Amino acid sequence: MTVTVAQRFTRTTPCPICAGFDGARRGHGQRCFGFLSSDGTYAHCTREEHAGTLPIEGDAATYAHRLSGPCRCGTAHNPPAPAVSNVQAGPTTPQHIVATYVYETHEGEPIEVVRYGPEKTFRQRRRHPTRPGEYVWHVRARCDRADCACQHLELPELTPRLYRVDRLLGTSSEGSVVIVEGERDVETAEGIGLTATCNLGGAGKWKPAYSGELVGASVVIVADHDPAGRRHAQEIARSLHATARSLRVLELPGAGVKDLTDWVATAGTKVDFNRIAAGTPEWSAEGRPEEALSADSGEPSQVSAVMVSWREIEALAAADPPDQLVGEILAAGDTALIHGFTGAHKTNTALEMALSIDRGVPFLGHFPTRQAHVGIFDEESEIRRLGGRLALLARAHDIGPGDDCLPVFAVGGGLRIDTDEGIERAFQMVGANHLDVIFIDTLIRVHRLDENVAGDMAQLFTRLRGLKRRVRDELGRTLTIVLVHHAPKPRMFGNAAETMARGSGDILGQADVGLYLTKTGSGQVLVTFSKNRWGPEGTKFLVNVEGGKDRLRLVYAGEAADALGKAEQAHTYVIDAIGAAPDCELTRKELHEGATAAKVSKRTLDDALKAMKVADEVTTRKDGREAVYRLTETGMTQ
Repeated sequence: MTVTVAQRFTRTTPCPICAGFDGARRGHGQRCFGFLSSDGTYAHCTREEHAGTLPIEGDAATYAHRLSGPCRCGTAHNPPAPAVSNVQAGPTTPQHIVATYVYETHEGEPIEVVRYGPEKTFRQRRRHPTRPGEYVWHVRARCDRADCACQHLELPELTPRLYRVDRLLGTSSEGSVVIVEGERDVETAEGIGLTATCNLGGAGKWKPAYSGELVGASVVIVADHDPAGRRHAQEIARSLHATARSLRVLELPGAGVKDLTDWVATAGTKVDFNRIAAGTPEWSAEGRPEEALSADSGEPSQVSAVMVSWREIEALAAADPPDQLVGEILAAGDTALIHGFTGAHKTNTALEMALSIDRGVPFLGHFPTRQAHVGIFDEESEIRRLGGRLALLARAHDIGPGDDCLPVFAVGGGLRIDTDEGIERAFQMVGANHLDVIFIDTLIRVHRLDENVAGDMAQLFTRLRGLKRRVRDELGRTLTIVLVHHAPKPRMFGNAAETMARGSGDILGQADVGLYLTKTGSGQVLVTFSKNRWGPEGTKFLVNVEGGKDRLRLVYAGEAADALGKAEQAHTYVIDAIGAAPDCELTRKELHEGATAAKVSKRTLDDALKAMKVADEVTTRKDGREAVYRLTETGMTQ
């Protein structure tokens, strides 16, 4: 039996029998390595405690639970529900098939849209040409995915028609057609006596060819109450205005009403709908922008002139708060940058974060995490050197040989994210390994573009956004990307350039979160938010580097405000004192003598001198046994 990535149980589509999935926390009785059958009628669960009298099946070692009607395990997982028209009702336990919607095509072969619940995700499928009862989960002519059931067969390209197109016949000469955003709204509209339709794929997927199904019809377009819904409605109107007999675009009223189904739930009727439609003016193309350039694709796309209110944006944000993976540092779906100069523990910080997310333990022992499955693409380390680093971390974190709740790696595989082939490879690895978060170390190693050219970097991040969209649309998961990157040589207390990533400013500008790492004179790591989508930029904290020859661990050491205030004071004192001295030189003893009056401790002064030497702000020479300090050109510009 061939099992596709889409059939496997994941965090967003867990097993309907035990609620487990492959990436669940190990050792807690929560994991399930199973999958959904290709037709959605059986859940192959690997948890024996739910099996009852079911036999174990094949090499997969699963128990096949029937999801509608009686199951031999002794539990009816979903009593059969009466089918409505061409919607085949399915199970309603979390994240398995709830309904299947059938679209006719011009080629005569139907396309099925499968809706999963309760999070309302969708997949498209067609019948397998040679395997009765099995499906190919795409409608393209050919697929190059290794795990696809189509086996790279040449299949006919399918051209979908409007949903329920058979019921639209005759409406071109009399009556009205209501166009909504999704199949559920079509069912709702028909339930109150309206003739309705929608297009395959929902918002943003209208094709000009659909207009031919509605020539001469009176059309009422119902826009969903969100920006995407409004844009979609305007796109349809532009496509139909030359051929429809009449055309209206409306939004249905009511608090909390997003679409037609919500409105009907508030006791809306056919009479009410017709009254609202009659009171809506005819749609006109005058004064509406025809085209705008898409920031992601560079291709022309239709846009709406509708704007969203301040309060509406506030309400949308409150209704959909970020899913935080690491405290207020990182949220699901972010693209983050960990950047700093050589020796600032960038890779160690990335490994600590990856380990914390995969194990579901606090990052640096301080920031709470939400557990997710992590993969690391390491294009910089040699595998034996990386293995030694991992062994140090494992000992420091008490990771035993039986602990498999750990990130997975692709080391030195030649990953490229500046090509279509490279992005496709990354997508396949994300799907095959059920990844929620990927770390890339380092950014410069995975592309051949010019990091100093803004357009090249914008292109690179556009590809990463495309990868995240594809993971969302085809795998039903939210992908988070963390990039490790270099920074210009640091200066302890310079201008804002100290938190810049190397290369074009677009690298940091395209990221949601930036963590800038520097090493202090005392050996701690100073972490500065160079960019923070979820909190104030510029906030800082310190990290202790703990361990020895046989172990390594990074531990949160508190906010950096007080420590930095003293260090900055010492830094300023050194520059002022040396700059005012004869020949612009002072011995360490002379600096210590003046430090008391400047309210700088000797330890803080020594830390500042060490850091300034690392940052090439001072040089030293020996005068007998005394160290003599002189400002460099860099130090004199501070």
